[in-house]
Amino acid sequence: MPRSARFRKICLYLNSADLYATFGTSPSLTDIGGINTATIEALACNTPVVSMKLRNYKNPKEIRNLGIYAKNKHELFEGINHLLHSPPKNFNSRKYVIKNYDWN
Repeated sequence: MPRSARFRKICLYLNSADLYATFGTSPSLTDIGGINTATIEALACNTPVVSMKLRNYKNPKEIRNLGIYAKNKHELFEGINHLLHSPPKNFNSRKYVIKNYDWN
């Protein structure tokens, strides 16, 4: 499947989601630099993220505009619960992703 077709399919899936959560809590998963591609794609689709990996986002001052950076397992579950019961209004993470990432 060509990249553009995959991206359109991913956008449809992520746009239908209320949030995107990564459940890795082991330091071997969360301390590795960078954030995974699925997180960037979710943010590009304006889907809020709950993850311990957000601390590796390129611009730490913007993390609050992307979702919830969980520091431990408890905050991860609290963040998911919060976003499901109180979704952010006018959430727009796409502009942050476009500013900091590209296809390369």
